[in-house]
Amino acid sequence: MKKIATLFIVFLISVNFAWAQGAMDDLEHIRQLTQEKKYPEALAAHQQFFEASRSASGMAGVRLSFALFDWVDLGKAYPPAMDALNDLSASHRKIIQEGKSDFGVFHEYKAINDVLDKGKETVATFIQLEKNFPDQAAGYYPAMKKLLVQEKQLDVVARNANDPIYEYETIRHSREQSLSQMRKNKRFYELPFINTQFNKDVKALIDVTSKIGMKAEAEEIENRAAIYMEGNLTRKYH
Repeated sequence: MKKIATLFIVFLISVNFAWAQGAMDDLEHIRQLTQEKKYPEALAAHQQFFEASRSASGMAGVRLSFALFDWVDLGKAYPPAMDALNDLSASHRKIIQEGKSDFGVFHEYKAINDVLDKGKETVATFIQLEKNFPDQAAGYYPAMKKLLVQEKQLDVVARNANDPIYEYETIRHSREQSLSQMRKNKRFYELPFINTQFNKDVKALIDVTSKIGMKAEAEEIENRAAIYMEGNLTRKYH
């Protein structure tokens, strides 16, 4: 039984790797179509890729960043492509406003609007959702926090803020995970970068926590981070 389970896991990993490699090949093909000015074909390929990659494990980062930026680049040369991307955003927004979305739909909507520079619309949609469907908005808030802060919607942040001490501990845990990967000699994990990211995330959390009136919690986070890093730096990393 264990042997069968192991073989099945290996099979799944192989399938996912093969799919991911195929997906990257598809993106390269789309770029080639764009370079060759085969714009209608490139648009159709973008739309097909966006739908096909939705359920692919490990492809969320690629499909909601590189693929969308490539789509925007196509739209600059071929307006119907930009229209199609705006239509996709609008269809997602309608589903969200009707309270029929899930986190995946909202995440896609935000990512599309990010590449279209429609952050203000995303914020307005979230605020409307918060009013009409507060439970859904609460679930989407973690994906919105950074944008809400950027848009100076601190009242919205204050209404939806999670326990800032817990958020700090999550940041600290993330750093420990990165250190663990570094100790295993994993690539892309280096101590200066890990420390810089930790300090950046903690500073942002302290700043927001203070601005929404939770000054005692902000001081607590600052003290915890200082004590943690002071003791942590005595470790030896190889």
